[in-house]
Amino acid sequence: MMAGWKRGGHFDRGFRLLAFLSTSTPPFILAIVLLSIFYINLNWFAPGRISLPYRLETLEGSFVYYTGMLTIDSLLNGRFDIMGDAFRHLAMPVFTLSIYHWATLGRVARVSVMGEEKKEYVIAARSRGVIERRIVWKHIFRNTLTPSLTSMTLSATSIVSGVFVAEIIYNINGISSIILSALSGVPDAPAALGFAIYSVIMTLLLMFILDVLQAVFDPRVREGVLKI
Repeated sequence: MMAGWKRGGHFDRGFRLLAFLSTSTPPFILAIVLLSIFYINLNWFAPGRISLPYRLETLEGSFVYYTGMLTIDSLLNGRFDIMGDAFRHLAMPVFTLSIYHWATLGRVARVSVMGEEKKEYVIAARSRGVIERRIVWKHIFRNTLTPSLTSMTLSATSIVSGVFVAEIIYNINGISSIILSALSGVPDAPAALGFAIYSVIMTLLLMFILDVLQAVFDPRVREGVLKI
């Protein structure tokens, strides 16, 4: 939003440089670079879901799995140390999967702000003496939500269907293990078909949520003025 409003400045140029680097770097290349820096050299973030000592504790009978997600189950078990370790192991996979989509969303929002800045309601607000910050966050922000929400939904569907790349590199047993076991050796057609159906259902669900959010935030959609 601020890069589009103050385009041509130092912040805008820095944002465009970071967005260009983020969108032009493939996720598997970024994952390898992050592993070499933050795991091999600095030993800050390790691959896998959890460290070995905590992994052994979760296999004991005293640790109860409620959802299968370590961050939530450790919280429900009152093990904040395990929860912190699980979040630490999620840092690099989350960054790898999200940086490309955050850059794309930022570029969409920047272009939307640049288009809205030239419209009559912005000129009228300025003529009435409305401060610039209020014009951006009170008026322009609402009108940039529709393209931004569309970009967010497409990013979410892409992450859901493409998460196996990061899982393989960071040694996380998830959807990737199911796909690999279904395609290796004797093909497991039901497992492969199940993943395809899962991807389609998640995409349809996210698109439905997008339609609802657009109708909530944009009165033009509710009134039928703007078609989606």
